[in-house]
Amino acid sequence: ILTYDNAILPLALLSHYDVTGDLESFEIAMESIEFLNSFSFENGYLNPVGNAGWMKKHGKNPVYDQQALETMAMVLLYYKAFEVTKDDKYLNLMHISYEWFLGRNSLHIPLYDFETHGCADGLQFNSVNRNQGAESTLAYFISHLTVLMAAQIEFQSLSSPLVGAEKIC
Repeated sequence: ILTYDNAILPLALLSHYDVTGDLESFEIAMESIEFLNSFSFENGYLNPVGNAGWMKKHGKNPVYDQQALETMAMVLLYYKAFEVTKDDKYLNLMHISYEWFLGRNSLHIPLYDFETHGCADGLQFNSVNRNQGAESTLAYFISHLTVLMAAQIEFQSLSSPLVGAEKIC
């Protein structure tokens, strides 16, 4: 059964690989990412596993109640996958995952509130859960900072004087 925070295990495996070079950890992490991808991005936006029934083996992903923590884990996972592989597709998946907070989700409703600077606790079948708890708000801000770190890395790689010099040499 897939329940809560499903991206944390492949994230941990990628982190282990990054530190140790253990190829088995890398392969299992990448296989896990492909499995999560196989049902998480229907309709072009993130649909994290909902806790209204969880996802049973060979079952369908219960779309609701989606949690901010699940989305944050996906953002962190794709950032790490990009960091390890340098494959831009993971940056794209990271951005798509992050946009879940901003309204690119199954209800097209933002969970992050720019007035209160809080984040709704989850996405229910007909609305957002209006509670703005610390866990969800921190999940948004950690995701936001992760996207900013990725943008900084992209900018540095594009603006590095060595990039042009390497092509000339």
